[in-house]
Amino acid sequence: MRRTWSLLVVGLIALAATTASAQNRSVRTRWAQRSLTMPSQVLRLDLAPPDHAMLDSGVLGEGYGFRFSGWDDDGDGDPDDVVVISGVGLAYGITSAFELGAKVLPVRFHPDPDYLDLEVYGRFAFVRTRVADMGFQLNVQLPTDRPRMGGVGAAMPIRIRMGEVGRLDFGIELETLFWDIDGDDELEVDFNLDLPIALAFSVTERFYLGGHFGLLFADFDRVSLRGGGHVGYTVGRRTPLVDFTGAFNFYGGDRYHYGYARDAGWRPGGLRRWEIIGGLRVHFRL
Repeated sequence: MRRTWSLLVVGLIALAATTASAQNRSVRTRWAQRSLTMPSQVLRLDLAPPDHAMLDSGVLGEGYGFRFSGWDDDGDGDPDDVVVISGVGLAYGITSAFELGAKVLPVRFHPDPDYLDLEVYGRFAFVRTRVADMGFQLNVQLPTDRPRMGGVGAAMPIRIRMGEVGRLDFGIELETLFWDIDGDDELEVDFNLDLPIALAFSVTERFYLGGHFGLLFADFDRVSLRGGGHVGYTVGRRTPLVDFTGAFNFYGGDRYHYGYARDAGWRPGGLRRWEIIGGLRVHFRL
């Protein structure tokens, strides 16, 4: 009898440990409760922005999802062209504190279909508490499109969780862009400062909505702003867990995006006025 009870206790402990491990390796259903980095051994397919702050702002680290953007090429305040792009990414939780990801299929469909700039990023959370996470993020852009030659972004993302209801994402990023705009093999360098912020509320366990805002100091001599909202609904539990999401943006100031706007020879130029984003994120526990 004693041996039977001992085996039963050991079995219950093993089951509890297995369940806890599975929970630690699972993405939380509530948007407001998710960590800055994914759990270990979780793969995420990004057909939408991974978040609405550091991975959806600035010149580097944005462009995920299916996007319609209205561009003002002549500066008269009215969109002259609609640019259609799509960004597909993958991310993986190496550990519970380190996430590695890439935007592997950045494609412009209209006008002039083209493969755009491939990007990879790493995010390390060096502070993780029940209330807040803080980390370091490095973005690297590869020269798969012209005229951009490459770029590097160093950022500090911060996430604050307000119980089961609210979530605040913000941070600061310094972007360095390398160009050969006129094709003379002489690189030009731009430095951007990106300051995004996003506030979201989990209305229910699966439905969330929020707003976002950002300032971009382009080459430290032009200021642009972004404002908008986002909404999402989660289906499934543990694996696969799917977020259906949509967002919209309005832009002001000298907001530009290299490679997405149509200007002479696809050179830097044009002002983005509005943008509509749709897509989904799929999480798989491996």
